[in-house]
Amino acid sequence: MKFVIPILLIIASPSFAQRTTLNNNQQWMQYYTQTALGGGLVLYADAGVRRIDEFSSWSQHLLRAGMGYPLSGKLQGVTGLALFRFFQDDIHSRTEFRVWQEFNQPQHIGQILLQQRLRFEARYFRNQPGGLFSDEKNFNIRLRYRLQTQTPVLPLSKKHPERMLLLTFGDEVFINAGREIVYNFFDNNRLMLGPSVQFGKDFSIGLLFNHQFGQRNRPATVESSEILWLTVNQRFGKHRNAP
Repeated sequence: MKFVIPILLIIASPSFAQRTTLNNNQQWMQYYTQTALGGGLVLYADAGVRRIDEFSSWSQHLLRAGMGYPLSGKLQGVTGLALFRFFQDDIHSRTEFRVWQEFNQPQHIGQILLQQRLRFEARYFRNQPGGLFSDEKNFNIRLRYRLQTQTPVLPLSKKHPERMLLLTFGDEVFINAGREIVYNFFDNNRLMLGPSVQFGKDFSIGLLFNHQFGQRNRPATVESSEILWLTVNQRFGKHRNAP
């Protein structure tokens, strides 16, 4: 299966001339796990916290889990749930409950691991009284497509060849749909680059630089974020088609 979606890349590159740009910096910390359950089933889970403006205040807390299952070849489907809590001036202002479905396809091109992911999200929001958002409840659909590579750069041990320095590069496009979506049909584009240290086949720590840019749901307004993203990745059990 090929996830070639050039129309998304065209949609995600409109002209933003003569618009207000909101700039910020963010700091994300996230822990990911994959647990093989047998029969090609995999339990995915991650938890994270996000700060904003040099760690000065909270931005988000998140919990997410999903069940992965084989489809054909290396193609995998994952169905899951997620909970996000949003903050304004360190006060909880909004909660999101998310149902999601994705399709993953990893493949090797020489030593480079190429991963494609297509994800659909149904997002249910409930806003706290007096928060940043005026509507009490709303709902939208979001489509995400990510293309990412992971390249070995430097071996770190002759005795343990699995220990190495990797370089991750990727881009992800986010597209919104729903009756509440007025101005931000193009939600975000994430451009990611950074190193990671693989201590073994099942454990790595990475630090990504993430430039995120997108429209906000208000007239002539876009947001540009410079994000440092610390990730910890851990796998348990024997994984089918594990890279």
